Amino acid sequence: MLNGVLVVAGMIEAGTVDYGLVVDAEPVQDLQVATIRRLRRWSTSAAGLRAELPSLTLGCGAAALLLCRSGLAPAGRNHCLTGAVARAAPQYCELCHASADKMMPDARGLLVHGGQLFLQTWQVAQEVFGWTASNIDVAVPHQVSKKVHAQGMQVTGLPADKVVSTYPMRGNVASASLGIALSVAQQEGRLQPGMRVALLAIGSGINCIMAEVVW
Repeated sequence: MLNGVLVVAGMIEAGTVDYGLVVDAEPVQDLQVATIRRLRRWSTSAAGLRAELPSLTLGCGAAALLLCRSGLAPAGRNHCLTGAVARAAPQYCELCHASADKMMPDARGLLVHGGQLFLQTWQVAQEVFGWTASNIDVAVPHQVSKKVHAQGMQVTGLPADKVVSTYPMRGNVASASLGIALSVAQQEGRLQPGMRVALLAIGSGINCIMAEVVW
């Protein structure tokens, strides 16, 4: 989702468009049905079972973000995207293989190397935005699992009450989770004008993007 946000933001900055709608949809039903079919085979081994289980942690979800040029937003909706930083570790691209009917991630490898990339990106974001655990008001992370969530909080030092957590109730809805978590934070009244909001996204590839929005 943040990749889409940066593309649209760049088009706005270049004067190509005044508005842009970023839509992220994660339909995983076909993947899960295919996974269950494979698991029902008598020949499925213990190792095969472990390899297939991550597919069953995924859920369907969708979110949309509307971006516009400064000054064109309606009253009360003039939230400002101040910038973003991105880092990648393509040498670990083999840690997750996915297709329409199969996903085979190396969960341990993604946790270790993803954590290292998350830390590198966080350090750059601290330099660019002056972020600290105390001056960020709300953090909206990509929601994957309890382990990944805890790792992110450990890296940033952010207290739990500043982090929007949706995975306990909504599970892993992949990249749509960031937009959904941002919407949940707004619905719960956690976002107030002038707050510094950190958007923290990481995914296979491995890729990491962190962006700041002043609400």
